[in-house]
Amino acid sequence: MVHDSRSARIIRGLGAAGLFRLGGVLIGTNGYLAIGNAMGVRWSTALRTDDVDLAAVRTLDVGIPQTPQMMGNIPKALDALEMGFIPCVQLHSARKPTSYVAPSRDEWKIDFLTDSRGRDRTSPVLIPRLNIHAQPLEFMGYLLEKSFDALVLDNEAILVRVPEPAWFALHKLLVASNRDPSRQAKAAKDRQQAFELLSFLTLERPRDIDLAAESLRSRGGKWVERVVQEANKFPDEIPGLLARITGGRAGARSANGPRGTGRKAENN
Repeated sequence: MVHDSRSARIIRGLGAAGLFRLGGVLIGTNGYLAIGNAMGVRWSTALRTDDVDLAAVRTLDVGIPQTPQMMGNIPKALDALEMGFIPCVQLHSARKPTSYVAPSRDEWKIDFLTDSRGRDRTSPVLIPRLNIHAQPLEFMGYLLEKSFDALVLDNEAILVRVPEPAWFALHKLLVASNRDPSRQAKAAKDRQQAFELLSFLTLERPRDIDLAAESLRSRGGKWVERVVQEANKFPDEIPGLLARITGGRAGARSANGPRGTGRKAENN
């Protein structure tokens, strides 16, 4: 699927600055489109966005030398785009910006995110190799656990890095479970993307779901409960999905039963 020209321009510029070579990962709707391109799938839902979401782990593998080739300057690359991007700063706050906006372009926004860990799980984190600060988010470490190369399509193909599809889908359900009640439209979008991805993977690459679910289960039962809760809100059944998510344990059976929409839930 072809990306909108503004997103493609941003992604191309940041890619040329080394973002993806240095461990950056394209997530959000633009990442979802690129995942579809990699798998040869055209998503059925309309996918419009006015932001570009990017994420990176805090540090690369130990032992990789911090040579000039392994360092980037993302703020400089944003300036080079000449699209009017400025840091999003809070008045009277010392917090470092993790987002950039282009006020002249309908508040077009770029967000930089990272995994949440340690005692302070909310303060912006410096990613030295990219020369940016990123906002820690819950569940982001799981999303960034595995990634692969994909293409953003515009007038030309742009090589990017995106999360593995099954991890992306289950992460979408985790995020949906954590949405504020005022953002249920976003939660519905999360579930729809997860539903389309998991429907395809169940038919074509079921082992991928097994591996992503195994990693999910290793992080605790609460994580599994969140995903099962959101999967039970899907518009249709995906045969065997809950058994894959729970590993065929009691959680899958307890997830069966009537859904809020009146449809019958997953049978395993």
